[in-house]
Amino acid sequence: MWGKAFKRWQEWDFGASDGQELVKTAESEIDYAVAGSLIEGGDSLASSDPDLEFGTSFRGLETSWHATVTAAVTGFFRLLSRYELKFGRWQQRQEPAIGWRDRRRRIVPTGVV
Repeated sequence: MWGKAFKRWQEWDFGASDGQELVKTAESEIDYAVAGSLIEGGDSLASSDPDLEFGTSFRGLETSWHATVTAAVTGFFRLLSRYELKFGRWQQRQEPAIGWRDRRRRIVPTGVV
């Protein structure tokens, strides 16, 4: 179940294929299952450095052409939404006492503000 949820979450990518626009960070109905996959499923993304992954993706976003300002903003919030969930799971692996829902504290990667 965890693996299927994670795969679906990656494919959905906060509505990217449907052209959905974001103006803030987003959540999904399957966040709990995705968190389970990242914590218990042994997925390689769960153990990777979320800051490094964010930085690489952010630089790509920064240097890409965006048809509109909204498209650029949407790309940023899509990236930040992925980061928040992954960072929360990475942090929970480092500090198991942190609950999976605690990830919704607004987390901004180092060097972005």
